[in-house]
Amino acid sequence: FFKNIILPVLFIAVLFIGCKDPLSNDNLSSDPGKVSKLIFVDEDGNQGEVSGHVVIGKADNETNVVKYLLYWGSATSKFIGDPLFEKDKNGSDLIYFFNDNTAIPEGAVYLLACSKTSSGELTSPVYVEISDNIKYPVLSVYDIQDISSSDHPADGKGVFVKNVIVTAVKNNGSFWVQEPDAGDPVYAGIYIYNPVAAGISAPMVGNVVTLQGMYQEFYGLSEIVIDDLIVIDTSGTIITPFEVTPSDIATGGSKAELYEGVLVKILNVTVTNGTPDDPDSGEFIVTGGLRVDDAIYVPVPDPLTNGTFSSVTGVLNYEYGESKLLPRNSSDVQQ
Repeated sequence: FFKNIILPVLFIAVLFIGCKDPLSNDNLSSDPGKVSKLIFVDEDGNQGEVSGHVVIGKADNETNVVKYLLYWGSATSKFIGDPLFEKDKNGSDLIYFFNDNTAIPEGAVYLLACSKTSSGELTSPVYVEISDNIKYPVLSVYDIQDISSSDHPADGKGVFVKNVIVTAVKNNGSFWVQEPDAGDPVYAGIYIYNPVAAGISAPMVGNVVTLQGMYQEFYGLSEIVIDDLIVIDTSGTIITPFEVTPSDIATGGSKAELYEGVLVKILNVTVTNGTPDDPDSGEFIVTGGLRVDDAIYVPVPDPLTNGTFSSVTGVLNYEYGESKLLPRNSSDVQQ
């Protein structure tokens, strides 16, 4: 599931108990009501304590499933005490959250999850090992983007970012995230580079995610090269685009650095140059010298010089020495 087992927290793939080949169809069909995955992110790093999210994957076949249960475990199939969590099926993965400084019971080495069927039987448990192995610091996007922050990481250092919202996704699986709405979103957004080699499926706009990877400055663009990703919430959290003046976020503008990676919106602009480079570049320039790029969405028809827009929304990117606004869909480009 996850490709690397390291870091400020331990991301652990689900393990199937007692199966010679966990990927075979025979194995999956032999216990169709079994929990499909179990993921735990320990967010505190304190010895003997845990905090953070547990994701319990719904069974591939829930026909006979009534509810799901989560336990502490002293072994991969040995429960400790009563369930930590017990909830009826709802057709989706379930989330359990450990509050800060939750003590790990004596003898507990694993978390175990199983389903309960209509006959009252429990399926065989799925487990993850509990670990306090913290290697990457837990940082906010603000700390990563703001070089004046006392917690700003050095270029090339690992970082762990939790509970941020996906605002835009490229076709290659890379994406942007932003801290939840909190007034003026200065330093609130960042680009997440998702290399093909990582094997991580791209999230969707509105997903709340926790992620880890290496922070770097790539030719002036602040980014995190992702190692691991966990989707905490798929309900579709809305980030409201922040209204800005085009000249402020254009290349060299006074706020271009502040809003790099942030979802922003400009109002009542005119296309001053429909083909600033070669005709196939997919870029155009609007009032204030701001470049608009089609790296995510290609406007139809092509914007022409002297054309007007009542608003353009997108994430602010930095590429090849230029600040560029990237609309995400047709709704982001309003005539």
